[in-house]
Amino acid sequence: MAEIERRRSQNHLPIRGGFLTLDYIDELFTVEGISQQLQKYEEFQRISKAKRAELALFIKENQQKLYAILLLMDQSHHLISDKARAFTDKYLFTIQKPGLASLPCPLSTLETLPLFRGFASAFYEQQYVFPPSLSTPETVKHPLHFKFPFANERERVGNGSFGEVYRVEIPRGFLLPLADEDVSKVFMSFSQIAGVYTNRQ
Repeated sequence: MAEIERRRSQNHLPIRGGFLTLDYIDELFTVEGISQQLQKYEEFQRISKAKRAELALFIKENQQKLYAILLLMDQSHHLISDKARAFTDKYLFTIQKPGLASLPCPLSTLETLPLFRGFASAFYEQQYVFPPSLSTPETVKHPLHFKFPFANERERVGNGSFGEVYRVEIPRGFLLPLADEDVSKVFMSFSQIAGVYTNRQ
């Protein structure tokens, strides 16, 4: 928990706030680490050692993003129940194209799932700590708590009647051209007109 919060703080830039990536949590979370974190809950202590290891392995392989979000909310104990196995990352977070970041789970869906009873709205907002893919077939209106995955401070490169143009670095997995390429980042320019952002790769 401390390490994931440190990463969030480290990634924090004034332009868009902190964010996490699946690559990072895949390196951070280990089966042993997940088991140790869940050990503080009585319901986890009550199950056999073999089942604890099995559960931690299942979370590592199928629920890393869900676990990270719940961990930040101090709600990871919800994954201890056998019924929670149905709610995998693949089930909750749609991936439009292999290699691209997954999309957020709609609030309307979260509100119907028993796992999120009582905190669906809070989870909906917290999940944006993992920015979704910026390559979508339609124009997307992002919520106020949306976090752009900018990996560096924006660099102003020009201005004109169209507004101001900035250059930023985007990690792999957020833009379509990088989905199948062996590169780790791309630079994107965007214009800002009265607080409205327009992407231009």
